[in-house]
Amino acid sequence: MSRPPSQKVAAEEVVIAVETYSDRLHDLLRRRGLGTADAAAVVTASAEELVEVAATESLQDPLGWWWARALSMGDRKRSVAAPRVRDSDPVDNALGRLAPPLQLAVLLRDDYDLPLPSVAVALGVGRSLAADRVLQGRLQLVAEHDGQPAHGLSGHDTREALDPASLLGVADGVLPPAETARMRRHLHTCTACEAVVTDAQRGRRLAAALPVEALADEPRDALLQRVRERSAELLPALSELMSAQEEEAAEASSRPLVPLPVVLVALAAALVLGAITGAVTAPPDQRASAAPDDVPSGEPGATLTATPTPTPTPTATATPRTRQTSAPPRTATAVPTTAPPVVAGPPRISINPTSGPNNQSVTVSGAGWEPGTSVTVDYVNFLGQSMGSSFGSVGSNGRFVTTLVCSDPVPGRHTIRASDGVSTATQPYNEQ
Repeated sequence: MSRPPSQKVAAEEVVIAVETYSDRLHDLLRRRGLGTADAAAVVTASAEELVEVAATESLQDPLGWWWARALSMGDRKRSVAAPRVRDSDPVDNALGRLAPPLQLAVLLRDDYDLPLPSVAVALGVGRSLAADRVLQGRLQLVAEHDGQPAHGLSGHDTREALDPASLLGVADGVLPPAETARMRRHLHTCTACEAVVTDAQRGRRLAAALPVEALADEPRDALLQRVRERSAELLPALSELMSAQEEEAAEASSRPLVPLPVVLVALAAALVLGAITGAVTAPPDQRASAAPDDVPSGEPGATLTATPTPTPTPTATATPRTRQTSAPPRTATAVPTTAPPVVAGPPRISINPTSGPNNQSVTVSGAGWEPGTSVTVDYVNFLGQSMGSSFGSVGSNGRFVTTLVCSDPVPGRHTIRASDGVSTATQPYNEQ
């Protein structure tokens, strides 16, 4: 069974993608340590495979699929030698000091100008995580370039829920108008988010100015000729897809609707069922009020109208309340004999160890907290996002102990934050 035309890729789409991005993909492979010949071979092989797969499978994002495939092929072909260093450019120097996941995300989005959905597919992660890596990468690129600490969201008002995709979208100007207006209103009052967006815009400009090492003319011309020929053989033309989509739309609009008699019967059945249900579920006083008005006062029907409002009920419920109010004085006399220990404030935490690799388990100890409360401990990245949580119950001495797994694919400075909803305490943690 053939797939719907809307799920197919047009030959022109593949040709344009290869024409536009083959030089950029070659540059990325060279950055990742491949020689000129090997990088050209990977670009060619992955582009040809893109045409073959697009003809037989449904690709939601052909561009992202192509780059993911090329990265996988390049990693298998790459030697153990260190990637080539471009130390003549200060932006390249700063980029080289970023963690590899952030460096790759910035290159894909900003230097090579892949759309964010394609970046997510190329990285093999969700769109939100892709946006998070691009945003963190830009901020750290600016910090490394300027020799200053990176801006974060530590001063952000947590009452306003934000995600990296929104901050990145407003920085790039790609949000819908309503979302853009909401974000602009928030930035007007939140200096932390405004600084992050400003640095994100500058980070994109820095990365976009990086040079791209293009394919040599001969392999590039051979690649484009091969892709044009195979796409014309295996993939439908764009005009064919558009005609097929128009035919599908016309066929869908001409399909007969549900006959009117069927609709009328369904409505009548629903009304009858609703009436029956209402009669069965109506409260007793409503059913009694619907009875005829000429019921004699001596008949049983007269007693039904008097029983729903008995007068003894309020006096019966009042006695337990008076007993409850007299109970605290008796219990209060026993409290001084077992007074709880004094809690020494302010609330604070200590962690062990203070640094470690990804997925390191850290012991978090708290003191000075309100007895009997529950404390939430979060592992927070420098954008203010929680990457994992654990919980601790505070004992009568104001102390708690819990274990937190510090897991984040991006290394660097993080914060371990404890909060009971009223008080907050933090400790820095360095993920190596």
